[in-house]
Amino acid sequence: MKSFYWKLWLCVVPLLLGLGIVGNAFYRYFHDEGGFKLGVDLVGGTDLVYEIDTSRWKNETPPEDYNAAKLASKLKQRIDPADLKNVTIRPIGQTRIEIVLPFGGGSSGKNNFTQNDIDQVKERISQVGNLRFTILANRRDDEEAFVATEQLFKSPNIKATLDSDRDTGKPPPAPISPEAEGFNVTTAAGSIGRFTYSWVELGKEQRKLHQLDNGSENSPFWKMAERARNSNTNGLFRDPEDKHLMFSRSVPPERDDEFAKANKGERKKFEYFELTRDAEPGREVTGQYLLHAEPSTDSKTSTPAVAFTFNSEGGNLFFDLTTKNRPTDISSNDKFYRDLAIVLDDYIVSVARLNEPIHDSGQISGNFTKDRVDSLVAILRSGALPASLKPNPVSENTLGPPWAPTRSARAASQSCWRSPPC
Repeated sequence: MKSFYWKLWLCVVPLLLGLGIVGNAFYRYFHDEGGFKLGVDLVGGTDLVYEIDTSRWKNETPPEDYNAAKLASKLKQRIDPADLKNVTIRPIGQTRIEIVLPFGGGSSGKNNFTQNDIDQVKERISQVGNLRFTILANRRDDEEAFVATEQLFKSPNIKATLDSDRDTGKPPPAPISPEAEGFNVTTAAGSIGRFTYSWVELGKEQRKLHQLDNGSENSPFWKMAERARNSNTNGLFRDPEDKHLMFSRSVPPERDDEFAKANKGERKKFEYFELTRDAEPGREVTGQYLLHAEPSTDSKTSTPAVAFTFNSEGGNLFFDLTTKNRPTDISSNDKFYRDLAIVLDDYIVSVARLNEPIHDSGQISGNFTKDRVDSLVAILRSGALPASLKPNPVSENTLGPPWAPTRSARAASQSCWRSPPC
């Protein structure tokens, strides 16, 4: 008679293994250590719907290479690159993006989404991720542009233009050179050519660093900007070191309300801009050359910072830019230093003094928190988005699980199970 024990074991062993795996999954699920990967319809979550800012497109028409699926993929890389939180991002038509943030990440072997995580997601979404490096205009090299700008801001018809730019949120007008190529610039490297100029707004970290935020109304710098807003310079002034040209204006209530919605109720009240020297055509140093970005620490202040590395092409461009703007020896004990502005999505997020030519690596430092640094690193690593999203979602819904008990309910039931008198 043939033995069938081996066939019996062949059936029983996989069954026991399966029961063990399922039992372990149940145990881990009820102890918030993973277990089952449940969808948002079972564990609940936050559903955000964002609309693409078509006003940034020419004639509000999408470019030929625009792809909504590519935008969703880029957002996934930025928000949840390692798929640790089970985030779902999908396009809705061509002009809307849906982002689903599950509450039950921890119960599905992933990390939970806290309210702070959701706020960070909103911050990362609101930034396109366009990074560029530019030189702040200074009184030594850019005096021609300074004089032209000061004359422009005292011209009789400038106020109407400034008021229109303020209402629409556009930067103030830049100086126009009588020469089509721009203003002549001479640095330590000699005459480096003719350049045009642009105003770039200070980011919130820079406003706070310079004591130009709303909590610094008694600081000397803030008072200087206030006097400029109320003078015949129409908001134009030089910084306390008489080195850079700046501009300040009030923010209309409508735009301030929009800003508050996107920044947890914080209001802007006033905007501040610095005059920057545009890059030579074809020699722009941008984020497309970044090879690597990671969290770091500012060696001088021990505060969070971002370290970055360029590829060889970007390194060569960066070296050329910083060489042309290296310090000038005024005397044996004195040097004049130029300043490099790091601009992200048209906001100055950091300013670095150029002590010497730099080749392929550097650091972005400022008044950053760790969360802000993590957000910047995620944005730089994922690259620029192919389209801009409006800062506030058009729809935000919190979805509760239809049957699953809440985390607190599970904890209570477990506590009662362990303590019969409960």
